[in-house]
Amino acid sequence: MDDEGNVDTSPLLISLHYTKSGSMLAMQVQEYQNSAPVPLTPVVFLEGAEAKVHIEKVMELDQSN
Repeated sequence: MDDEGNVDTSPLLISLHYTKSGSMLAMQVQEYQNSAPVPLTPVVFLEGAEAKVHIEKVMELDQSN
């Protein structure tokens, strides 16, 4: 839902990939164009302690479950 309570139809997404342990994290902003995701930013890859700092927030954002 957007700020006004309407269904959000934004073509933007954040592609998230991480290990269950939180030791590796990769993310990328993408936009759907012609029904296909197109990268808008380079992949951000974090590992070790740097990834673990962000893993809780990433898991909150993950809508795959």
